[in-house]
Amino acid sequence: MLRVSAAALALSCPAAAQVTWPMYQANASHDGYIPVSFDPTAFVPLWETRLSIDDLEVNPVAAADGKVFASLRVYFHDGIDHFFALDASDGSVLWSESFGAVFSVNPPAYFEGKVYLQVGNHGSDTHLYEYDAATGDRLNDGPFSAQWERYYAPTLYAGRIYINGGYYGGMYAFDFSQFPAQQWFVELNGFDQWTPAVDGQYAYAYTGLYSPKLSIVDLDTGIELWTIPDPNFVWNGWSMNLAPVLGGMDDVLAAQGGRLISFDLADHTIRYEIPDEFSGQVSVRQGVVYAINSGNLEAREQLTGSFMWSWEVPAGWELVGSMILTDAHAIVHARQISAPNDEATYAIDLESHQDVWSYPVGGQLAWSEGVLYIARAGGFLTALSLWLPFADGFESGDASAWSLIVP
Repeated sequence: MLRVSAAALALSCPAAAQVTWPMYQANASHDGYIPVSFDPTAFVPLWETRLSIDDLEVNPVAAADGKVFASLRVYFHDGIDHFFALDASDGSVLWSESFGAVFSVNPPAYFEGKVYLQVGNHGSDTHLYEYDAATGDRLNDGPFSAQWERYYAPTLYAGRIYINGGYYGGMYAFDFSQFPAQQWFVELNGFDQWTPAVDGQYAYAYTGLYSPKLSIVDLDTGIELWTIPDPNFVWNGWSMNLAPVLGGMDDVLAAQGGRLISFDLADHTIRYEIPDEFSGQVSVRQGVVYAINSGNLEAREQLTGSFMWSWEVPAGWELVGSMILTDAHAIVHARQISAPNDEATYAIDLESHQDVWSYPVGGQLAWSEGVLYIARAGGFLTALSLWLPFADGFESGDASAWSLIVP
């Protein structure tokens, strides 16, 4: 193995040294793709911390600038801390926050030294908070309307914050420079547990009953310019449990009701709809859609939906949730069907279509600055790293004293 300092790595391979995970599925497209390539067999345990002794799940994390931001999935859990900033090098708590007996504390998002977090109750007692990432000081409080809901992390794009909210469902926009003043609100179908996808012109929201549709919303005005109806939407409660994915080919992708769906943004129609047993959060990279089908990983041609290849999870197991795509691998979350608390993480080679690495811990996945984070039930957050300390500066957070294992 060759050890490369972070400073040298930043010059020779900037992406590997600098890629962060500031929001849900890495970016405002929610495609789950990070432009790095590495040997997953080089992963080593870095640290594991327990944020709660209660059987509470750790929400998907955000991570950047040597820190990881984590929150607990609560239900009126008073007397505990709910929101944490951890040192990425050793998992120590830098600061934490308690919100009292609230209905929901939701996943965070990070941008340029600030962290944003939705805390949910009823009516007007629901907030989008802004924190100083270094100190934990609460900088601003943006109240918004809600009705006992849970949310995915805010989507941050080009100086603005986009969130799911509203008493009967919808989407809010805030401007960083004017926060906490609301820029606009658009009422949509009454679903929670999603977050918008955003590009340079529009925000995209996919919601169900009573008029299932993909909504295309103007970024400046909040006006719903177009909708793409989804007449075959399958109702399964009032939570979407997914975010729309911008594929970069005039398309938005999603898995819903067993179907893999591609919405055509040019013609404002459904490009294709493949009924099967699709589930979880789809990801996309370089013209290929990666989705969970019948509990296995499936790759399909992005423009047509044509089957390309699949990887079957070991017998008695199934893939769930979201995945991370790199330039060489898909990193996926598996659980045992008969014992869902038995979980694992796999790396699948995108060329050979074989698993090349696994780890006996699974959960919500994130990657930042050479570290793979696994957030899971029981209050646990696990960090696996390609970075190894070779100087005292590692423990002080000095990235120049870290090394990346390069096979």
